[in-house]
Amino acid sequence: MSSIDEHIVVPASAETDTPAADRQELHVAGLSNGVDQVAMATRQRVYVERLLAQTPKEERVSKASVIREAKEFSKMEIVEAMVKFAIDCKLELGEAEVSKIITNEEGKILVMEFKVPGDNGSYQLIGFTIKGRHGDRNEAGKTGIDRTSWDADDMPDPETSYSDYIDGKWLFVA
Repeated sequence: MSSIDEHIVVPASAETDTPAADRQELHVAGLSNGVDQVAMATRQRVYVERLLAQTPKEERVSKASVIREAKEFSKMEIVEAMVKFAIDCKLELGEAEVSKIITNEEGKILVMEFKVPGDNGSYQLIGFTIKGRHGDRNEAGKTGIDRTSWDADDMPDPETSYSDYIDGKWLFVA
């Protein structure tokens, strides 16, 4: 069995230019950072698996839809992006539940939402929408994820965060 130290690469300049005490602090900070990254990745995976296993409160098929996004997103990709976005918005997803999925006739997801309960009846809605027309009245000019806060009286908070899918990448603006 190998030790964790065998897997830590320290640049040669750090070995010679950094005093031993500082190298020890760098080593501990590097381990701490690595542990934090593993913990975050594990949290994300648990949230994604939990949300994928849920049945949405509302599920509909849009018969008159036209997808205008070149990329085809799997349900897994959508949920992973939504979870990353929610974590970037500093939301705790332990009680999150899938509230809505709208698909086209081929089963492609057009809209997906999950609800994150807050204090005193408030909640956050995290929503994915793909670029295109979804039914007779709904149209999305771009593929994106957004967050809207709602108070206990179902009044929206004007502060909204969003992420757009542009040139093959998610650009998070939280």
